[in-house]
Amino acid sequence: MNGRVLIKNAQIIESGNSFKLCDIRISNGIIREIGKISPLEDEEVYDAREKFLFPGVIDPHVHMRTPGFEYKEDFETGSLAALKGGVTRVFDMPNTHPATITLEALEEKIELAKGHSKVGMGFYFGATAPKEVLNKCVGIKLFLSQTTGSMIENEKGRIKRFFDMPTLVAVHAEEEKMQEAVEYFQNGKTSSLYLCHVASENELNIIRKARENTQNIYAEVSPHHLFFTLKDFEKNKMLYMKPMLKSEIDRAALRKALANGEFDTVGSDHAPHSVEEKLTGKSFGIPGVQYLFPLVLELVAQGIITYEHAQKLCSENVARIFNVDRCGKIQVGYRADLALVSKEAWIITQEDVASKCGWTPYEGMELSHRVEATWINGKLEFERKMEDR
Repeated sequence: MNGRVLIKNAQIIESGNSFKLCDIRISNGIIREIGKISPLEDEEVYDAREKFLFPGVIDPHVHMRTPGFEYKEDFETGSLAALKGGVTRVFDMPNTHPATITLEALEEKIELAKGHSKVGMGFYFGATAPKEVLNKCVGIKLFLSQTTGSMIENEKGRIKRFFDMPTLVAVHAEEEKMQEAVEYFQNGKTSSLYLCHVASENELNIIRKARENTQNIYAEVSPHHLFFTLKDFEKNKMLYMKPMLKSEIDRAALRKALANGEFDTVGSDHAPHSVEEKLTGKSFGIPGVQYLFPLVLELVAQGIITYEHAQKLCSENVARIFNVDRCGKIQVGYRADLALVSKEAWIITQEDVASKCGWTPYEGMELSHRVEATWINGKLEFERKMEDR
């Protein structure tokens, strides 16, 4: 192939819930032209058949389990799950084995991803680091609350050093620990604070108060906290996670905050475990990257957010917050990382799961939007096969 692609008859966001029909010309992985375009002789043409075309989703919160836990997931299977969900880039967490707390461990991950990941990858670093290390990662991850692994930090001097680095610090901090993280940030030199998987009304109130006089505090919400509650966990123990599912009041508060624009991003917190591990009742987390975008679009169908808002949460805002160059928009000069979506009712089945763990907590859920195709740098990397329709 010559790297020339023309996507015909695609519906792209104009504003709110309105779309416009247009063609997208791609050359060498970059969007070159948008409008009514006639194909060139040597151009590969893809008919989008008036389906919705979005910028590729960037999932800012995944655990791909490599290295050390490849029996749960690896870069190849995890990235295939991402592709099937319209996700073209992911940011991987450091609580692997060995943990990503040395330059050598970070460089090993980068090399492994180059050979096996089907999507773009960025990595968090799990320790304080000099500039040459910070230049190779998307940010620093600090664990102030319990989760998988043994990276929880309690020593005040070490925590303060995290917040003295000139970079983004992403934090797993629940309830009062979130207030603690905010205070460290307000007294430190860190460029921005990224609060992972906000799960309760109380945490929202902490963020609201902090934002009254502090800039660059970003809040992430995960789909499972928007769709499940503690009552669901009582019926399905596979929903054991950190932060734990909350009450219906908390879920309603999260949805209202989402509608009001208080959340900046949606991250799947993709955390696969084997079925056997989950049945022990001791493993935190669920797989989620494959269904992140369809679930966000379900919130559009439910009237909670607009398509434009969904695009900002899943693509534009993530690219801006994490300084991902020329990503997150369908715009001339931007990378041709794209997701084609149909508005079609379908039911999630176990057979559809691409993750190595082989299960999903969303099995049996009926959704209204489905990813049909995913391009990375203008190359069609996933297309739903005709026999799957």
